[in-house]
Amino acid sequence: MSKVAGVRNRGHTRRTFLLAAGFGALLALTIFLGIMQSTRQAFLDEDLLGNFYDGQAQALLDGHMNVDPKVPGFEGFRIGEQTHIYQGIVPALVRMPLLAVTDRFLGRLTGLSMILGFGTALGFLIAAAWRIRSLMRGEIELGRAETACTAVVSFGIAGSSLLFLSSASWVYHEALIWGVALCLGSFTTLIHWLAPVGQVKISARLGSLVTSLFLAGLAINTRSSIGLGPLAALGLTAVCLFFAVVTGRRVHSQVDDAAQTRPPFVQRISGWDPQRSTTRPVLSLLLILVGVTLAIVLYAAVNQARFDSWFGVPLD
Repeated sequence: MSKVAGVRNRGHTRRTFLLAAGFGALLALTIFLGIMQSTRQAFLDEDLLGNFYDGQAQALLDGHMNVDPKVPGFEGFRIGEQTHIYQGIVPALVRMPLLAVTDRFLGRLTGLSMILGFGTALGFLIAAAWRIRSLMRGEIELGRAETACTAVVSFGIAGSSLLFLSSASWVYHEALIWGVALCLGSFTTLIHWLAPVGQVKISARLGSLVTSLFLAGLAINTRSSIGLGPLAALGLTAVCLFFAVVTGRRVHSQVDDAAQTRPPFVQRISGWDPQRSTTRPVLSLLLILVGVTLAIVLYAAVNQARFDSWFGVPLD
């Protein structure tokens, strides 16, 4: 097969995969929207307990963290004369540009945000599935059976616990769905960096690692319990890179010498060969350490500003 024909074949296979997966995801998205709208009068309806992030965004625009006590109601934490919410800061930051221009959509953005979060989660799932498929099956074309299974599995994953979140458009489900979406995004880009496919320069893949760190930081500052997942994965990656550095084995882009029968130490203990991911292990290690630290520091800083505690919530 000529090089041009090979590229054309890969492009056709990818398009077929994405169309099949996209069809299943679109069907699930339609059901998600139908369930969510079944209890609402309009798409931009004002939702019960749906204005927490709007209130936080307004407070940030006014230069402080405490929100109007009417915003969270019984869910607010009373600290002295101030009221605070405990939800992550990221969804509020995203709302700030719009609310800086108009307050017309106050309390009406939760449903729209959930739809966008659900679609983002499905997009990252499909991207991860394609990546893993490329690793496992290479350039093999999709047959009819695999195409059908791709659509069914895509719909099945999208219609799992993610679909339950459509049952109510309020702050709790919005936080969960965006936490999941950002977590999946961090995992997907980390997979892209850990196991490169094709002839793309390995050194250029540092962008995937930086993206994974960025999304992990957003995830923990959206829903901390979910965001701990990608931070843990990145931490394990850092441990493996540390061992790769201290054992003195030079990480390079070439494949292992055919005469080498014993795999590197890191590959023996983790199953991952750093040689496939980076030519600069020290820089990659430093990026992970700095990125994870910044994500945790941002979370702690927000919590400190709200509750005078780095990580705790004053339940008393």
